[in-house]
Amino acid sequence: MNGVSKNKKMHMEILNVPKITNTARSHEESKRKKIVAPTEVKRKLSRTAGLDKKLIKTVMFYVMIVTAVALLRSFAGYDVVSLGRKIQKKEIELKELKKEVERLDNKFINSDDLKSQEQKAKEKGFSIPNNPTYIDLQK
Repeated sequence: MNGVSKNKKMHMEILNVPKITNTARSHEESKRKKIVAPTEVKRKLSRTAGLDKKLIKTVMFYVMIVTAVALLRSFAGYDVVSLGRKIQKKEIELKELKKEVERLDNKFINSDDLKSQEQKAKEKGFSIPNNPTYIDLQK
């Protein structure tokens, strides 16, 4: 078995190791010297990692201003873009309306030619005079 012949007996040595209990651990910890920092230093280290609070507040204030300006610029940019799109739509609509006006003008001009006027006059009962009579206004 695993390189050991059946004839050899395996010997196991058991060591007696003292058991460490929780009371022994706490007793050991109480023997150690505890280094106690003043409360002001503790607060400073725990909250700001040793940095000056006034400096941190100043930096945070400027970060907030920069963030607010960036947001304002992005909103203003968005408004400019949306107004540009509206202007483009209105310009396209204006071009279409100009084309429509031009088409209607052409239609009106074409419908107002002399031949159509003559036909309308004949339909209403007007006739072309064969022998015109002139009046002398000098008398």
